[in-house]
Amino acid sequence: MLGVIVVDPNVYLYVREPADRLEGNPLSECHVVFRSEDGKLEVGVWTCEKGRLPTYATGKGYPHPDVNLIVEGTMGVIDSETGKEEIFGPGDGFVTPKGSKHTWVIYEKMKKIYTVLR
Repeated sequence: MLGVIVVDPNVYLYVREPADRLEGNPLSECHVVFRSEDGKLEVGVWTCEKGRLPTYATGKGYPHPDVNLIVEGTMGVIDSETGKEEIFGPGDGFVTPKGSKHTWVIYEKMKKIYTVLR
């Protein structure tokens, strides 16, 4: 072992029903690859079926910073205040800042590697 943890995007994922959905049935699957002892840092693989869902289900904005790298599929991120949309596909990365309010539009089943700092 090299003292590193490999993030394999083909790991087994568990299915989650979407908490809130705006359109479609965006079932998601998740696998946590690493979580720090204090629980503040998490790295994992997340997939989602086609659909539209808010990233701010609590109404308070996104709960933590989130760094994302798209591995498969296509998604859009719509800013809830401006209506501006950015489209992301394989190889693209983006950061969702804490407190931001977006709608995620999953155009085709997608997979991302994420890092969360709580």
